[in-house]
Amino acid sequence: MKNKATSIIVILIALFGVMYLGLSFTQNDSLENTKWLLKEGNGINLEATDVKITLNFEPNKSISGYSGVNQFGGSYKLNSNNHIEFSEIFSTLMASMDPIMNENERQYLSLLIQVKYYQFGENELILLDENNNVLLKLKPNN
Repeated sequence: MKNKATSIIVILIALFGVMYLGLSFTQNDSLENTKWLLKEGNGINLEATDVKITLNFEPNKSISGYSGVNQFGGSYKLNSNNHIEFSEIFSTLMASMDPIMNENERQYLSLLIQVKYYQFGENELILLDENNNVLLKLKPNN
């Protein structure tokens, strides 16, 4: 009986160890130190302006970029299953004379807050909402 209890404890410890290692590997940050350029966004009229909207994943889980009129920053957190959350987003407080640029920026920052998942497509980063609807598509910004 004592050997059976010891065996069960050893198996449980091994299972928890495997689960821990699996979680640490799935949370590897493949986005850190990457730079992206917006190519599509729900409700964003990129054809009306030649402004480049960007998203940069910096070290220490921070983001930065240009939202069309202002610079912005914030932080992000990755979890398992390609789950991502952006938080603490801030921006400079400029306004454009072009209402389309102002609306594009408002929509872009609003969509960033709604992002819950990410995936990589063919040479693109796809940001999705909680229902896996595509919100933003970005291409590498080299």
